[in-house]
Amino acid sequence: MKWQDASSYSRGDKERIPTIWHLSECRICISVHRHIHYPKDMWLLTCEPFFDKYELPNKDIEDAKKLALDLVAVKLRNAASFFTNKPVDLTPRK
Repeated sequence: MKWQDASSYSRGDKERIPTIWHLSECRICISVHRHIHYPKDMWLLTCEPFFDKYELPNKDIEDAKKLALDLVAVKLRNAASFFTNKPVDLTPRK
């Protein structure tokens, strides 16, 4: 899986610090991003239909991306258990 910088930058930006990381696998789009109405050091998770600006506790982007994947995986396993009518272990995988 490869995360891509999806940030928009101004021409005058002297330092380009990514504010949006996007992963698109198997038609599932996951974004770990910042938002103007949240603290500057807060990362958010958006992955429709499961998460919309979900606040991640991690300050480090790599930790935030790992947690985002774990959270989405739990939601997907939960959805799979609903459709297969089988209980699924919902703990994040390591």
